[in-house]
Amino acid sequence: LGVHPGLISRLVDERGFSPEAARDLMRGGLSVASEYVADGDALALKSGRPHYDVSDAVWDASNAVTRRAFELGAEVGCAVQLHTEATEDLTDLAAVAEEVGLDPSKVVKHYAAGELAGVTPSVMSDKERLERAAEAGEPFLMETDFVDDPDRPGMVLGPKT
Repeated sequence: LGVHPGLISRLVDERGFSPEAARDLMRGGLSVASEYVADGDALALKSGRPHYDVSDAVWDASNAVTRRAFELGAEVGCAVQLHTEATEDLTDLAAVAEEVGLDPSKVVKHYAAGELAGVTPSVMSDKERLERAAEAGEPFLMETDFVDDPDRPGMVLGPKT
């Protein structure tokens, strides 16, 4: 459970929130989500930062939201799934996780390409990406991220694959 990082743009661009007010609302949402994890009704938290161009103020607010997710993950002892920009290096976020007491291996990058420095990659079920991940010799997760879109058949591996 958590707050998708794209929400910050909707709050700022469509609802008139300042980046700081959007940050605070999103951190509040993470606090509520962490209560579900603490009670055993959820397994992990979700956060991240936009994977598209944003202002410096929105970027900073997004990083503050992500930091809060790491703090809460450390408090309740759970993993944190990240939606972020496409990259093979998230050592900056791994350092933040360590700083607040969350093992970076419990930070999982959704939609990773196959190799990733800093945190645990969750690799899309694409043969090339999975081969890269396996050859890297590091722990990784495999995900299908099933897309039920008849206009894009086979975009990712379906649940019956």
